Amino acid sequence: MFMNDAFTADPHATPLLEIILTALEAKERIPDVPPASLAPQFTRDALLALTIDEVGDGWVANIAFDVPPGHPDTVGTPDAYPLPTRRDAFLAGAMIVCEIVSGSPELPFVVDADQLMVVTVRPDGTPFLMSRPFPRQLA
Repeated sequence: MFMNDAFTADPHATPLLEIILTALEAKERIPDVPPASLAPQFTRDALLALTIDEVGDGWVANIAFDVPPGHPDTVGTPDAYPLPTRRDAFLAGAMIVCEIVSGSPELPFVVDADQLMVVTVRPDGTPFLMSRPFPRQLA
């Protein structure tokens, strides 16, 4: 279901969308009933990818959806106001994905230096820790 996002030079890297969804799932922030979305076609079930694109002197986040032909298929940060870094664009895009999936823009991970970290306790009482390098920029 997930496309390989264009944020890393490594073709085996975890897609950006998958990183966010894994963290949301670990934090138990994916409700059984999907929250109302921006438009009927922009639902969590239709999510395809999060990409980070260079626009002018900055970066934007775009979230792609699997929708019928002729319908808008992307939401994201405004091209008219690009963010200064890829990192900023990723975090802004992650907040949009969180809003679509969970109904809240709160990120399910913390950023510590160059690491994304999720720390939580599962319902059975076992701890869960996910730590991965912040997605690398293209060379």
